[in-house]
Amino acid sequence: MDSFPEKLADDDSLITLTYRRKPVLAVMSWEAYISLSETMEILSAPDLMAQLREQNGETVQIEEVLARIERDQGGQSTQRA
Repeated sequence: MDSFPEKLADDDSLITLTYRRKPVLAVMSWEAYISLSETMEILSAPDLMAQLREQNGETVQIEEVLARIERDQGGQSTQRA
């Protein structure tokens, strides 16, 4: 268990913990967790997905998308996890 932080800190590897040969827990680096959380937030937010689809393949920073949504909502704050 002491080697988990060292193993996970260096890359985006995932450690699967099993109980009776069945996966029960996933352990990942904090950066991987944050990235996954942000991705899930974006995918589950219809406003964010609509803004991303409107870009027609153009790469846009998430901060710009959030700022556009905030403008469209009349200044209401959009928070990131």
